[in-house]
Amino acid sequence: MTLRSHQPTGLRVGGRNRKPPVLPVLLGLSLVANAWFLWAWAPKAPNAAEVDPALAAATQGVAASLDAAPAVAAVAPAAAGAPTVEGAPPVEGTAPVEPVAVAPGDPKAGHIIIDGAVSRGFVAALGDEGERVALTASRLLNWNLDLTKDPRKGDVTDVLYRLSADGDPEVTIDAVRYQSKKFDKVYEAYRFQPDGWAFPAWFDASGVEVPGRLKGGPIADYEEITSLIGDGRGHAGMDFKAPVGSPVTAPFAGTVTRVNWNWKYNGNCLEMKRSDGSIVRFLHLSEVQDGIKAGTRVTVGQRIAASGNTGRSSAPHLHYEIKSSSDRTLDPLKVHGVSRRSLPEGSQGAFQARVAAVRAKWTAAAE
Repeated sequence: MTLRSHQPTGLRVGGRNRKPPVLPVLLGLSLVANAWFLWAWAPKAPNAAEVDPALAAATQGVAASLDAAPAVAAVAPAAAGAPTVEGAPPVEGTAPVEPVAVAPGDPKAGHIIIDGAVSRGFVAALGDEGERVALTASRLLNWNLDLTKDPRKGDVTDVLYRLSADGDPEVTIDAVRYQSKKFDKVYEAYRFQPDGWAFPAWFDASGVEVPGRLKGGPIADYEEITSLIGDGRGHAGMDFKAPVGSPVTAPFAGTVTRVNWNWKYNGNCLEMKRSDGSIVRFLHLSEVQDGIKAGTRVTVGQRIAASGNTGRSSAPHLHYEIKSSSDRTLDPLKVHGVSRRSLPEGSQGAFQARVAAVRAKWTAAAE
């Protein structure tokens, strides 16, 4: 026999059965129906398949494209007629882009008006990071300008740069342009890596390398020269940024005079003397070649060491220094002479496209 509980149709309160409150129930059902009606007829956002294809393509490319690189602290509007995404037509009639935060490592465009010291103009335009950007950009500008004498009030500098994504203070200059009133000339440098080259280099708009390369220098493959004699640092040598272990060869014939002295500052180091009495030094090495010691005779092109990051050094590089017999600092550029490479013919098309993209970005940043 199955036992079943019996529930009255009414609500039992205080020992009495009452009928359910009909009016409140009906009002509740009405409210629910009205809410459903409003939801069902509200306009819906389009799904992915309904979005305009050109706008979708542009949006997808923003993060990766050079042309989509935001101006400092904001995404600048595209210049009239300039593509917003490399290889894609401009998207017309789209709403203005709101300023967004710039992720570390993304390229930024800066427009600087010179009114006094160059570094001061960078700081005024770029804020706290301006000094670092100015220091790095000067490595390229110094090949054509003396930044302590040549700048004039009203000179204009445009720069495209990136900060390290991991918080490292390193700055990468993708491009820089300086419009000089003194020389009535525009100096440009665009970073580009041709096929088959170990590292990117900086070229002017015609495809000729901007930084010079020492003829018969001590290191063949390096990323860039980060310090020159007379660049304002009071530095006695020329610094080559290069991976640890890059071969260092003797640029002259001579005799090794000492090895690994003052390790705290110089790290692994080597000094040699030429027949004219001048002294050549190589500092911050990862190692000195086996068999190289004081008294060793070396010949031109002989491997004598490997570049490193030892001693008082903040990044991998080779410090190369030449002193006269009277202990006067000599400029390696004048001792060796300089050569410049040109872009391979097959790279010109891609390079010119990059130049056009960067210039469009600068135009947008200046508006």
